Amino acid sequence: MYGYRRLTIYLNYYRTLRSIISVYRLMKLMGLKAVIRHKRYQYGPSTPQYVAENVLNRSFD
Repeated sequence: MYGYRRLTIYLNYYRTLRSIISVYRLMKLMGLKAVIRHKRYQYGPSTPQYVAENVLNRSFD
C-alpha cells in the first residue's frame, strides 16, 4: 500500500536518511509497487430533458 513518498517518510523517521532515488531502487529490488486509487466521479444534479407522463399516479417528491 505504500508508495515512494510514504516509504521515504517512514525511513527518515527512523534516522536512515534515504533519497528518493535510493527508495525507488529499494522498491524495485523488493518488487514493491504503489496501489493507485482512482478518484470517483462526482455526479452533479442535472435537469431532465424528457419527463415521462405519470401513468401509475405515483406521488414523486
